[in-house]
Formats: sequence, C-alpha cells, structure tokens
Amino acid sequence: MRYLVLLLGGLLAAGLTMAAGQSDAEAQGRACTPAPTYTPYPTYTPYPTYTPYPTYTPPRARVTPSPTPAASGVSMVVDNYTHFVDDWGSMYFVGEVLNRGNEDAVYVQIAVSLLDEDGAVLAVGDYNWAGLGVVPAGGRSPFKVWIENFPETWAEEEIVVDAEPFDAEGWSWPYYYDLEAVGARGTYEDGQFTILGRITNTGDRVAEYIRIIGVIYDDAGHVVDVQTTSPVLDRLRPGGRSPSRSRSAT
Repeated sequence: MRYLVLLLGGLLAAGLTMAAGQSDAEAQGRACTPAPTYTPYPTYTPYPTYTPYPTYTPPRARVTPSPTPAASGVSMVVDNYTHFVDDWGSMYFVGEVLNRGNEDAVYVQIAVSLLDEDGAVLAVGDYNWAGLGVVPAGGRSPFKVWIENFPETWAEEEIVVDAEPFDAEGWSWPYYYDLEAVGARGTYEDGQFTILGRITNTGDRVAEYIRIIGVIYDDAGHVVDVQTTSPVLDRLRPGGRSPSRSRSAT
C-alpha cells in the first residue's frame, strides 16, 4: 500500500495582474500575446516494464545529518530517507528535510556523500531534482539526489543541508502560494506509479511556472520516491485549473 502527497509552487505572471474594475478581456488585450496555434502532442509510448532491483543495505551504514545553524532563523534537518537503484542503473537518495527554524528558507542545498571505513569519499551527489523553492518555517521539502559512479559497498552516508532565510523584498519573482491540488489519485500497475490530478488557482492573480512535486510514501510513512511535473497548462488565471500527470518506476 502506498500513498502520496502533492506539493505545489508557482510564480506570479509578469504583467498579468488585473486592476480593480478591469475586465479580463481588457487585461488580455493590453498584456497578453495570443496563444500560438496548438500542435498536438505525439502519441504516448509506454515505458518498458520496470523490474525492481533487490534492496541493498551497505554494511554498518549510518547517516550524519548536518543541520543549518539556528542563529540564521533557518534550521534544516534531514528527516526520513532511503536510496534505490532504478531500472536504468542510476542510484538516487530520496527523503525529506524539515525547517525547524522560525523563518522561511530558500536556496536549500543538499549534498550526499558515501564514505568508506576511513572516512574517504567514494561518491557524491549534490543536485536536488525535487525541492521546493521556498520551505516555510515548520514545513518540509522532499529531495531526490542522484549519486554518480556509486560503489557497490560503503560504510557511512553523510547528508549535509544548507539554506538561507527567505527575504520577500529581495526576491526577484513573487512566490505564489494560492494553488491547490484537487482530485489527486495514485495508481500502481506493472511497476509504474502514476499520479493524476488537477491544479486549481484559488487566488486572485495569474500564476505561471507552476511546479508539482509528488511524494510517494510506504505504509510506515517513509519516502520511497519523489517525482516532479508541471500542469498541462503552463499559466493559470484566477479560478482556472489544469490536469496533471506524472509517472514513477517505484
């Protein structure tokens, strides 16, 4: 049995905020460029059937999380995590970090190192495929880090997290929170976990660059995979909605 959580983030569309008393048609006439002619997507070709790799537990493996200093108002710590090798032979570490500070966090960086018994670094992963742009105080953000050229065995796992306080005034693009996942549903078949749903803009601004992060948990509440996608429509007006879909071989 698996269950999922959808996390959303987006940005305000530049030049598309409607003034009071201004009709939608007037706003579009002054600020919008007509949409290009629709070109149908090519016919979807299913992924090959996924064959899970056996779970590998390295000898005496242990994690060494390094929380961000609390003096900054941001304190990021690693919560649950795991690792797996996918059908293409790539290793990923997936999990969640918690912001235990009293300020929202941005520029969250996560570095994973695999060490031998003497503490020498055997492999490193430092790019998070699935993090939130802004992690609220008391909130959490998933991570999915690819490990390049990983060894067959290692003795220790070290996960280091760093972040900075969120300065709304200094942020280049206004971050948009008024998005809601509606009717999300996950199905598991032939080794593929598919997440279908709709995203609704519940606010009064136009949103774009919307990012959807699907976190898949096992029955014990542990993260087993993280997937990212975008809604079919890349711009949502107030009250607008769009379907979304993502797949995970988990």
